[in-house]
Amino acid sequence: MKRSILVVDDQWVVQDLVRTILTGQGHAVRQACTAQDALRQAREADLDLVILDAHLPGGNGWELLPIFRAEFPARPVIMLTGDAPAEQWRRLFAHDPSAPFEILEKPFQVWLFEETVSRALEERDRLSA
Repeated sequence: MKRSILVVDDQWVVQDLVRTILTGQGHAVRQACTAQDALRQAREADLDLVILDAHLPGGNGWELLPIFRAEFPARPVIMLTGDAPAEQWRRLFAHDPSAPFEILEKPFQVWLFEETVSRALEERDRLSA
């Protein structure tokens, strides 16, 4: 099933890699490189999933995350970070209702990314049913 996914990252190499993986799976991909553009596109489009970088020009993904979770509770968000280990972020969000679906460290393994996207889309289906 073709899904609509927003990829938000200011590094073009990451955007291109993620777009290539997702379009190869048959998904429609929208792209944004700033926090403002990401929020605009999230509000305008019927998206199934958001893949969000932690650091962006004009704001950051951690600031956008609670907005996305509040406005679109059935839309999973996968965070990408090159900062601290993902496990550290997972512990910080352990009981936070605005937590992302998953946090992946950059650089990530393609198989892990694909598996995480599949699980997130299954969660989207479950929450939308």
